[in-house]
Amino acid sequence: MFKPNSLSIVIKLGVLFFSLAAILAGGIGFSSYRISRSAIIKTQQKTLARAAEISGINTGVLSGSTGEEVAATLTRIRNGILLISLFIGGIILFAGLTASYVLITKPISILTKTVLEISKSRNFDARVAAPGNDEIGSVANAFNSVLAELSKLHNIHLSKSREKLNSAEAQLRQAQKMEIVGRLAGGVAHDFNNLLTIILANCTFLLSEIPEGDPRRADVCGIRSAGERATTLTRQLLAFSRKQILQPKIIDLNSSVADTQKIIKRLIGKDIEIKTALEPGLPSVKADPGQIEQIIMNLAVNARDAMPAGGTLHFKTASLQVLPGTSLLHTPVDLPPGKYVTLTVTDTGTGMSESTLKHLFEPFFTTKEEGKGTGLGLAMVYGIVKQSGGFIDVRSTLGQGAVFEIFLPAAAGPAPAAEKMKTALTGTSAATGTILLVEDDEDLMHMTARILKGAGYSVIAAATARAALENINEDFKLLLTDITLPDISGVELARQVLKARPWTPVIFTSGYSENEDIRKILSSPESNFIQKPFGNDALLKKIADVLGKTRAA
Repeated sequence: MFKPNSLSIVIKLGVLFFSLAAILAGGIGFSSYRISRSAIIKTQQKTLARAAEISGINTGVLSGSTGEEVAATLTRIRNGILLISLFIGGIILFAGLTASYVLITKPISILTKTVLEISKSRNFDARVAAPGNDEIGSVANAFNSVLAELSKLHNIHLSKSREKLNSAEAQLRQAQKMEIVGRLAGGVAHDFNNLLTIILANCTFLLSEIPEGDPRRADVCGIRSAGERATTLTRQLLAFSRKQILQPKIIDLNSSVADTQKIIKRLIGKDIEIKTALEPGLPSVKADPGQIEQIIMNLAVNARDAMPAGGTLHFKTASLQVLPGTSLLHTPVDLPPGKYVTLTVTDTGTGMSESTLKHLFEPFFTTKEEGKGTGLGLAMVYGIVKQSGGFIDVRSTLGQGAVFEIFLPAAAGPAPAAEKMKTALTGTSAATGTILLVEDDEDLMHMTARILKGAGYSVIAAATARAALENINEDFKLLLTDITLPDISGVELARQVLKARPWTPVIFTSGYSENEDIRKILSSPESNFIQKPFGNDALLKKIADVLGKTRAA
């Protein structure tokens, strides 16, 4: 193989060779002229001398009479030889330059042009025509080999890029669809929660007035039961929409799994064997304990339905250090690097098809018979996991069971020791004093005021934050406000009330909040919050607890 400068050396040597050939041809012609001239002069002198001897004529006269003719003849001969020599040298030089262009310059020019075209068009399938088996041909063949390898690498890279692009587009479409459905579900749940609060409260009032044994009592109980089931559905919708108010704490996932085993055994029956593999020393996670239990039970019920003839249900916990570029199988997304705690739930059931996996976490999607499932269980699991900052993945094949794997970010620090149950304060403190009630739904405001007045409280009711602030100088002992108000949020109202009355406790109520900042505030342990729809006893107990803490402080 030639070194990088070998072609330029060859070109220079070729030009030098043909130039020397031309000079040599001229030199030979000039030398021939000199030799011919000397030979003619000597022959002339000998001839003149011989003629003088014979004729007795002076040689000077003879030489003078023919010298000019001889000189002219010699000049013509010299010029002819020079012209011939220059002509031959020019032909040789032209042939050399032409050969140099055809054999060296032109192939290099074609090679250079092809390289530039490839660099601009990124067409690695193009090839350079090899002129022969010489060094230039070797260079062209070597370049074609490089292009072939580049073409393979380019096609591989292009294929991977297309796969990533298609995956990202599918992920975006799925995320947009889930977001739209989530907003719809959250909005519906918000409106339903207000209605259900009124229905359940009225059922409580009616049951307190209808004596035992009255047939109407069973009718009211049926209404309340239906309302409670509807409450469960709305909470599942809120969980999927990721708009519910969570109460996250530092918890031990092993304890959560162990604490739900008794409930799970009653849910799934005796035909299914439960196995656990809990990693010792598992890092803590920050999540709502009640929601984590909901995840475990929903996955258990889903596994039970997939194993009608019995089987094995396996719970496994583990810690995992995720490296950059780690992807999920079902959800085309990269896990952020860091430390995670995983919960893996495996069953030996019927498994799922690829088409089922694509819609698995969508609300109201179910493969169960009509009346045997709402299609909200796994949607709820998905929403809780996402709102807790985690990820969920699933692997399944028809006839080979399913594996659900949940990734929750590990929390700093251990979970606190379980607190002993405190005695409820309901009934230990008198329901006296005035409560400032702020609720924009008129029917719900009247219903809540009726509950409070029935317990012994006085009520100042307001439908807006502005109306509530007009009563800020009244003697009330607690602010009970909805989060969503027509003028400002309940959180901002509480700030203004506490600025003027820092000793006043606040309880927030809501069935749904679109504002993430507000959800974070309500999720803090310092916030007092009760989820709509709430029962009469739950509301009164919450108020008694908050007032009891205030007196204790």
